Parts: sequence; C-alpha cells; structure tokens
Amino acid sequence: DRDPMQTVALRSGEAFPHDRRWAVLRGNRAAVVNFDPENPQWVHKENFFCAFTKGEALSSLASHFDDDGKVLSVRLKERDDVEPIKVSMADPSQLQKLEQFLCNQVFNGEELRVVSADMPSDEPHRHQFGNTASGVKHNGDTRTIHIVNANTVQQVSEALGVDLDPARFRANIVVHGMEPWSEFDWVGAAPVTIGSAQLTVIKRTVRCAGINVSPATGKKDLDLPRLLAEHFPQYGPYLGVYAQVVGGGTISVGDEVRSTPTVCRETLQTGDIM
Repeated sequence: DRDPMQTVALRSGEAFPHDRRWAVLRGNRAAVVNFDPENPQWVHKENFFCAFTKGEALSSLASHFDDDGKVLSVRLKERDDVEPIKVSMADPSQLQKLEQFLCNQVFNGEELRVVSADMPSDEPHRHQFGNTASGVKHNGDTRTIHIVNANTVQQVSEALGVDLDPARFRANIVVHGMEPWSEFDWVGAAPVTIGSAQLTVIKRTVRCAGINVSPATGKKDLDLPRLLAEHFPQYGPYLGVYAQVVGGGTISVGDEVRSTPTVCRETLQTGDIM
C-alpha cells in the first residue's frame, strides 16, 4: 500500500525519506549473495520481490510505515486468520521476522533476504533500491524521485477506454493542471521548483510489467507498456519522469510547480516504503 503524505522535507541529493531504503532480494542469485551493505551497488529489479516480479502477490498485502519510529506494519488483506506483524526496520535483529512472514505467507516458501545499505537507519539516506538506473547513469547516485502527470494518465485512460488510477504508476509526486506529456519538456532543462525544493528532471520513465497490475483488484488486467507504445508511438512506452533533489526544501499538497515556461498545481500522493 501507499502511505499518503501531506508534506515532506527533501534534502539535497536525497530521495523521499526512507523511500526504497529496504529491499526484499530473491533467493540465492549472485546479486543477492554478493550484495555488500557497506559498498552498495545498483541491482536490477529482476533480483527483487517487487511489482515487476511479484506484483499480484504483493497486492495481497496491506502495509503502513511509521516514519518517526521506523516501524513497518504488514497484514494480509484477505486472511484474517493470519496475524499481522509489526517490525522495527531500524533493528537488524527484527528483519528475520519480516523475512519469515513474507516467505511463508506471500511467496510460497521462496528463499529471500531483507536488506538495507543504511543499518542502523540513520540519516543520511545514502542508497535507494530503485527500479531505475537513471540516477546511476546520470551522476552515479541511485537516489531519485518519481513524478507523474495526472493529465497524462487521464489522456491514456481516454485513449484505452479504461479508468486508470495514477497510483498504478507508483509515483512519489503526482502533479495536476499541466498539459498531458508536458512533463517530458522538463528533462535536461532548468530545475523545477516544488514548494521550496528544487529538482532536476533527468530522464523519462520507461514502463515495465510492474504497471500491469490493477491497484483496485490486485490482478493483471492490461499490458500497459505495449498499449502505450501502440496508442502513443511518439512517446513510446514512457510515462512519468525521474528527478533528483538539487535544492532542499519542503513540499506540500497544493504547492505550485514552477518551471520554465509552465506553472501548474501539484499534489503529493505517496512515498514508497520498500
């Protein structure tokens, strides 16, 4: 589940607080065995239990993350007979409890490992387990913020004849009031100001199978990357943009987005927790 946020303080060079600070790595793959929390490297998403690899299984979970206490609460949506768990993500000794819950209740006994490069989880947030290498390719930094334009999603909905929730695209920030696809004009341009924070937009978001699962039903219902390319060939299978924070500040629901030459309204929707 997404944790809605009304306001968030962003630090220069960092991502949303705790966004993808932890990851669930799959089995005994080389990327898992060789992962070094003291010298973390970007790892492709095929090595994670995530929306790309296990979208339907993960949709069976309801979760909440308490930023202040760094406590993750997880329950199965359709299984009242399975006791929910609470785990202090700042305590390495408690991560095994989460591993056992996920292994036994969600992933059918598959081997897994919960990892972080920031243990104990003190600031700064120095490594993000992203589903993109955009930051790494841009400046060697894994930490990015994902922005989606609600009007772009609306235009795609109209073209496909289906109602698409922007939440399907797993953005940190959803902006409103812009022309569809105009967020692509930000790539490589001057920094965008949201509230009092400044972000440089570095790349468009190429979409993968992770967006094929409906957030409403938890089931795969569309091949969206293919449909994007078919209905909007001028954009290909892209929707959303990745940005990096170049000037720290606070952003809140309803803040203006100021760029050259557009001004729009933005709404902060969610920060991912794993």
